[in-house]
Amino acid sequence: SIKSCLTHRHSYVRKSAALCVFHIAKLHGEHLLPDGPDLIAEFLAAETDMAARRNAFLMLINENEQFAFEFLGQHIQEGITQFGDGFCLLVLE
Repeated sequence: SIKSCLTHRHSYVRKSAALCVFHIAKLHGEHLLPDGPDLIAEFLAAETDMAARRNAFLMLINENEQFAFEFLGQHIQEGITQFGDGFCLLVLE
């Protein structure tokens, strides 16, 4: 399942799973994955891969801005640049 892929040992699987959750939420709303934003918020807090974080944040900013802003507020002191260029560009958008 996609939820189990969010904790897979390979980062490319986790990155793709985060994007899948985003597209499921975008196309089907809360019908298929009612806990999508909560799931991705937890994933984003624990994830270390830059591309996976970018994809997770993309989902949050589009589906639940409150969670996205909370994440930024918690990590702004550390510096957003530590999350990579792709993440920084997404924040600027």
